[in-house]
Amino acid sequence: MIARAFLASLTHPALLASLAASFFALSPLTSALPARAAQSALVETPGGSLRLILGAMEPDGTLPALLDIRLEPGWKTYWRAPGSSGIPPELSIEEGSVALARFSLPAPRRLGEGIAQIIGYDRPVAFPLALTGVPRGVAVPITAEVFVGICKDICIPVSATLTATLPADGHAAPLDQARIDAARKALPEAPGPDFFLGQSSLDPETGRLSVTLRLPDTSAGQPVDLFLSGPEDFHAGEPVAVSRSGQTARFEFPLKPGQAPSNGGEGDALVLTVRAGGRSMETPLAFD
Repeated sequence: MIARAFLASLTHPALLASLAASFFALSPLTSALPARAAQSALVETPGGSLRLILGAMEPDGTLPALLDIRLEPGWKTYWRAPGSSGIPPELSIEEGSVALARFSLPAPRRLGEGIAQIIGYDRPVAFPLALTGVPRGVAVPITAEVFVGICKDICIPVSATLTATLPADGHAAPLDQARIDAARKALPEAPGPDFFLGQSSLDPETGRLSVTLRLPDTSAGQPVDLFLSGPEDFHAGEPVAVSRSGQTARFEFPLKPGQAPSNGGEGDALVLTVRAGGRSMETPLAFD
């Protein structure tokens, strides 16, 4: 079971509401429906449901999978950098040699305003996974421990244990594989010739992080939004547009006092995610 002090990061009213609501997340209101194909049972919670879906084993031994989150109208769930008072999604694999190599999230949106604003999703969302170390030629049960926040007027922390069994032949139901392929295509693209980070810099005196972007042609006249994620204790304010000329735009993120992102190891790296012109792009930040 995943155990984290997520609730310590919530504002006081949100903390009280979440603690009260956690009863419902773990009460008989949470039910499991029978599994089918290489899927876990569907775990229902207030505001939505969760399931684990397994794909077909790839030639290099990687097993693609999916954390599928269904949300009812008006409910939301969080991105990996959820804002000042949220619960980022967590998933761990509890199965022998099997390891979680990658846990990917599509670009989020800003939902709500002011202190009620969160960064996340307000419609069904799928998080692609990549698993390694899965034995071949035998039916393998894969168990994932999941911890997410599902919110409406209050935030409900949800813990779920999801188990799906990979068939011995390593194949997947066509519809399941199609779901996984679609979720992968929905992830932010890598930087390319028409959509990339041109420059990034950090001014420790003003506490502002600046980025200059080349935006896709489809973004002309369209809103652009940027998101920063990094170490657990890193928080950046909402970006401010400083200038925009043609497809070149510069934005600044205000940082909280004492924030000092660096070009350090993987755990210290910042990642920039951009939404523009119906597309999304993601790239690590390195400071000039």
